Amino acid sequence: MANIKILGSGHWREKRGTVNWVSCGSCEEWFHTNQRLTTEVDAGRSRFHCPNCQTEFEFDGAREIVLVPNR
Repeated sequence: MANIKILGSGHWREKRGTVNWVSCGSCEEWFHTNQRLTTEVDAGRSRFHCPNCQTEFEFDGAREIVLVPNR
């Protein structure tokens, strides 16, 4: 299972704004994702697609996932 962290708004690890971030398990680069895609991947209806190495993966294929709670 991916290393999933849920952070509060304004936390020092938050990359920018209030978006979710995913670290690819293959190339380890970070990319942002919106809440809808995160929900779809969690439900098994979609997959993350790394824009850096083009790998597609689900939650368990991510190196780390940083989620910002909904407001």
